[in-house]
Amino acid sequence: MQKNITLNIRDLKIKGDDFKNSLYSNQIRILIVLIYLAGLWLGTILYIKNNSVSSIAQSSLDYMINADYIKIFSILVAAKAGTIATIFISGFSACGLLPCIGLPCIFGIICGTLNSCIYSSYRLNGVFFSLIIIIPFAVVTSLLITALSDNAINLSKQLMKSLAFGEGGKRGEAKTYIYSGVIIIIIECVIDLLQAFLISKAGEFILSI
Repeated sequence: MQKNITLNIRDLKIKGDDFKNSLYSNQIRILIVLIYLAGLWLGTILYIKNNSVSSIAQSSLDYMINADYIKIFSILVAAKAGTIATIFISGFSACGLLPCIGLPCIFGIICGTLNSCIYSSYRLNGVFFSLIIIIPFAVVTSLLITALSDNAINLSKQLMKSLAFGEGGKRGEAKTYIYSGVIIIIIECVIDLLQAFLISKAGEFILSI
């Protein structure tokens, strides 16, 4: 009887811990999405209010549209897959929270500035360009960043606990994190390949219709 009561208490504790972890993860995901949306808003405001930012955005857009496939792919990998790789690496650091929160904001600023530049320069054609070539890929990348940031923050939190309180880490969770991180980076590279192809083959045509 005593053994059964002990097992029930242990099960309740495990379920309680799982619920708390799930609630914490949901809060982190919502926070990351809000930070990304704030970055989008800030990028739009910067483009409208700051002439130097709008000039840089216009120059970058012109270069991207006129560049060849390899150059476009290299830029996308450096900007997007590089961001994801940085978040992935930061998960192994006790300071992983900073890049996991900061990089989604920076990515949002870039997307907001670029979309504002496209619309300002090409109006309706720019809207079609964004809907076909920019927004779908930005949404997928944002989801990947959110998922990886959530896992990176959790792993970084465990690392901080182990450093502060001497708690042992869980190898299984670290392995899962590595596998999922590598898969996410590979998916992003495939997405960048497709987006670079669309920009190089269809981008100029859409904007000149």
